[in-house]
Amino acid sequence: MSRRSEVLALGFAALLFGAVGASASLLQSPLHGQEAAPEYDIKAALIHNFARFTEWPEGALAGSPDELRLGILGPEAALDSMERVLKGKTVGGRRIKLIHGKAPSDFKTCQLVFIAAAEKDQTAALVEAYKGKPVLTIGESEGFAQDGGIINFYLEQNKVKFEINSDAAARAGLRVTKLVSVAPRRLKDR
Repeated sequence: MSRRSEVLALGFAALLFGAVGASASLLQSPLHGQEAAPEYDIKAALIHNFARFTEWPEGALAGSPDELRLGILGPEAALDSMERVLKGKTVGGRRIKLIHGKAPSDFKTCQLVFIAAAEKDQTAALVEAYKGKPVLTIGESEGFAQDGGIINFYLEQNKVKFEINSDAAARAGLRVTKLVSVAPRRLKDR
């Protein structure tokens, strides 16, 4: 990697994680009576950045010109944090709209779908429903990315990190080159 590429990758990493860097460190240890940042707040901030650095194929966003729809399959705690952190946020001039559902089929109009670990039994159905479609699938269960999901959260030393499956992103027609360059783990399909 050239020196210029290294500098650009480091700058991008700082930009991507800058919005959550302080929060991620609070997850590890509260300071002077402050509460630790809730894990889903950190994940919501990262999801916002994932959306900012994902390029959808031509026409994939045409059905919702003013919105970027994020489907959430999981408990109310995840939805509450996502609503609080993402309220008023935009990506490329589109307002982020959250859609809470109970099954993968509830998110047919979404450009991003997050499946919480509590719903891991539905992972195979979610991956199959969106395989090859321009939907950024995000999970938090072991094996999610290797089983065809695009991005998966994991905890390491009490810090929220992510892994990315570039094969799954390519199948979906999504360009996530910048995310791949800063992902702590890069995976391929099993």
